[in-house]
Amino acid sequence: MCIHLKPLENYLQTQGIAETYRGQVWSKNCREWIYFDAVLNPQELKEKFDFDDTIKIHDYEDIKVGSELGLVCIICNDAIMGAHPNSSYAENKKIIE
Repeated sequence: MCIHLKPLENYLQTQGIAETYRGQVWSKNCREWIYFDAVLNPQELKEKFDFDDTIKIHDYEDIKVGSELGLVCIICNDAIMGAHPNSSYAENKKIIE
């Protein structure tokens, strides 16, 4: 995980949130994406960690291939994702703000 998103990764680990996937997804343009077993509130997390404009909110909703919501570093192409709050996977998941 890049140095820009590493503090968020560490925080989620200290909160006991399970990692469900780590690796390269979608295309070679993506480097390392980590998925956590929670619903992330990316706007609140951007503020909490004082992320600048190089960290973007990624909001992808698709009932066929899956939905995700999280943060992407546009410098390193790394990301931290959680379940999309509108997906069935979000049911009974902890919300991280």
